[in-house]
Amino acid sequence: MKLESGLKDIHKSWNKIEPEAIKAGLSVSEIKSFEQAIEKLTLQISKQNKMGSLGDAIELYGQYANLAKVFKSPVPADYYKTKYEIMAASVEATNGEWTKALERAPKIKDYWKSLKVQAKVKDEKIISRSEFSMDDFETALNSNNLDLLIIKAEIVLENLQQIEKAMSAMKNNQ
Repeated sequence: MKLESGLKDIHKSWNKIEPEAIKAGLSVSEIKSFEQAIEKLTLQISKQNKMGSLGDAIELYGQYANLAKVFKSPVPADYYKTKYEIMAASVEATNGEWTKALERAPKIKDYWKSLKVQAKVKDEKIISRSEFSMDDFETALNSNNLDLLIIKAEIVLENLQQIEKAMSAMKNNQ
């Protein structure tokens, strides 16, 4: 019931911002992708398919980068792309698709390199910790050890969340 309520909120929120997103320059294909992701998530939740719902929730999250790009978010699109790739790789590995998960490693590196430049975070320690946690996550992907991967994924996602908070705080202080 909680999931259905949250899903309804997602549909309502999308309905509210869709016209603004179009005005801001979100392309027709990006709109369709976002709507398809919402619809797929709705279907998985209605089927009560936990892993399918998780995968489709991550796919929907992957669409946020396009919204961040057109709405000039204080958090750059590459943040969402980096986080999406990490979450998607984690779910793929959980499903035993280690090769598919490992194929995401180059994208994670590329988005991370770009994000580091864009982040403009005053606390260099969080950037350094994140850098090391990215390397650790890739090593865990190569290990085919799910327990290790889950731990390293949690750490890298926590570090990214700290970067997001720092970027949002900087924007609010300007």
